[in-house]
Amino acid sequence: MSQDQTLDLVSTLIRQEEDAYFKWDYLSVDQHDDRYSSSCKMDSSCRRSMIAWMKTLVDFCHYSGDTLEKTVSCLDRYLATPQGRTVLYQPEQFLLAVLTCLYTTVKIHERQALEPESIAKLSRGVHSKASVEKMELRILQALQWRGNPPTSITFGQLYLDLLPSDWVDCGEKQALIDLVQYQTYLASLDYSLSMQKPSAIALAALLNALESTSLRWTTSMVETNLGSLLSGYHPYDLLQLRQALLQEVVSCESSGDSTLRQALLQTTISTTPTTSVPHSSDSMLSIQSSNSSSGMVRVVSYEDNMTALAMEEDETV
Repeated sequence: MSQDQTLDLVSTLIRQEEDAYFKWDYLSVDQHDDRYSSSCKMDSSCRRSMIAWMKTLVDFCHYSGDTLEKTVSCLDRYLATPQGRTVLYQPEQFLLAVLTCLYTTVKIHERQALEPESIAKLSRGVHSKASVEKMELRILQALQWRGNPPTSITFGQLYLDLLPSDWVDCGEKQALIDLVQYQTYLASLDYSLSMQKPSAIALAALLNALESTSLRWTTSMVETNLGSLLSGYHPYDLLQLRQALLQEVVSCESSGDSTLRQALLQTTISTTPTTSVPHSSDSMLSIQSSNSSSGMVRVVSYEDNMTALAMEEDETV
C-alpha cells in the first residue's frame, strides 16, 4: 500500500470514528433522573473489572488485542443507546451484555468462535444460551449492525506504515506495535481515555513508544512523515493524552508484560533534568525529572500555570 493510500484509509477510518462509531459519555447521564437508582448503577470501576477479566479470557483463547478493543467499543456504544442504558442499573443484565459483546465480536473477527453455551457457562448459571442469543440481537439492532469499529491498534499500525522503511526495520516495528498495543489496552480500562478517539489514542501511544526506544528520531522526522496527522490535534491536547497514557502505565503494575511497562517508564523517567516533548513549545509543557533517588517525575504546564501530574516511583524502577 502506498503512502497516499494509507493516508486515504486513515482519513476514512477517522470519518467512521467521528460518525457511525462515535462513543458517547454514558456514565454521566441520568445522574439527576429519579427514575433510576444511582445506588445500583454500574460505574467505571465495574467496567474496568469486567474488561480486565475479558483480557484474561482473550489471552487464554489466543485472540487478538484488536478483538478485545472491538469488544469494548461494542459494549460502550451499546450502553450509550436508549436500549442499553437500563442495563447499567441491572447487574445481571450488565454481565450478560459484557459476555454477549465478547461473544459477538469473536464470532465476527476471529476464526474460532465461542459457543453461546460456553458464554452461558461463564455466567455461572445466571444466564442461558437463549439469553445470550436474545441479547446479541438486542445489541446488534441497537448498534444498527455496526460491529467493525476502527481501533487504536489499527490506527497505530497504519501510522507505523507511514514511517520510512529505512528508519524502522521489521523487528523495531514489531516492538513499537507491542508498545502501542499495551498502551491501548490500558486506555480501554480507563473510562475517560476510552471516550477519546482511537486515532488520537494511537498517535499518543506511538509517540510514547518512539520516545521509549533507542531509535534515533527527532521531532522534525516525525512531523515530516506524520505531519498531516499531527496537524489535526492541538499540541497541548495531544501532550495531555500522552501524559494520561503514561500515568496508566505507572499505576497498572500488574497489567500486561512487565518488559513493555518498564520500557514505557523510560518515557517518563528521563535521564536529563528537562526533556521537551515532541511537537510542543517549551512555553507550553515540559517534562522534568528529579535527580534524587526517589524517582519523582513532575510534569508542569507553564502556559496555564498548572501542575498536571506528580508521581512517585519505586527506587527499583
